[in-house]
Amino acid sequence: MKVKVFSTIQFYIKLWLRVLKVSISKLTAYRVEVISRIFRGLFVLAIQIIFVTALVGNSGKFLDYSASEVYLVTGFFNLIGYLSWSIFSINLGRLEEKIMKGEFDVTLYKPVSSIFGASFLEFHIDDFVTSISGFILVGYYIVTNWANISILNIVFMIVAILIGIILWFCIDLIVSAFDFVFIRSGLREIRNRLNGIGRFPTDVWGSYNIIFYTIFPVAFIGLVPARVLIDINNYEYLLYGIGLSILFLIISHRIWYLCLSKYTSVG
Repeated sequence: MKVKVFSTIQFYIKLWLRVLKVSISKLTAYRVEVISRIFRGLFVLAIQIIFVTALVGNSGKFLDYSASEVYLVTGFFNLIGYLSWSIFSINLGRLEEKIMKGEFDVTLYKPVSSIFGASFLEFHIDDFVTSISGFILVGYYIVTNWANISILNIVFMIVAILIGIILWFCIDLIVSAFDFVFIRSGLREIRNRLNGIGRFPTDVWGSYNIIFYTIFPVAFIGLVPARVLIDINNYEYLLYGIGLSILFLIISHRIWYLCLSKYTSVG
């Protein structure tokens, strides 16, 4: 049983690496788009810096966070967000259109799981390039605060980023699963609005903040990675995040296959 699970995981890793290789090879054909994405990332970065500067004002603080810490939260949001878009979000976002055109039937015939086929069969290198804004903000904080950052901080940060991506994926998968039942439900628009809350410290929502650590855990997209990088003693967020990720993976998996059982091909 363990051998079968390991071989299955190995198969999907190799398959995704092939997808990545093919996507990277497209760089030569879409150089102009990649360059434009770089400028888009820099433009997004400039707008966010202006907004955060106005947000903190003369006091240099937003709630209990310094300006550099707010920049860091925004940086992680950009990093996790655009990485997620490049790896799976755009693929899942196109699921509704594929269902309406009957194209999803082809995915079901492929020798891969329906979740992998709907989520990971294309890597969008242009959105990956846009994540440059996140890398710049996070990198700037690390460089300017290097004396206060340990290797363990970096390890915790990487784990927190992975948790954020997993939770983003689970939310995307749940929303996309309902495409099999309700076409044009508007859930993606609601999801996008709620995701945007993670761009800044969610503490601003006061007692409602608990929602963003449980039901819709956008705090793990920006705030939590920033907290574990700033202070190593915030490791309890990682323990909670790992447990939450496992729970969301189970829930999203079950919702996906439950909704898929309701799918009726139009082809």
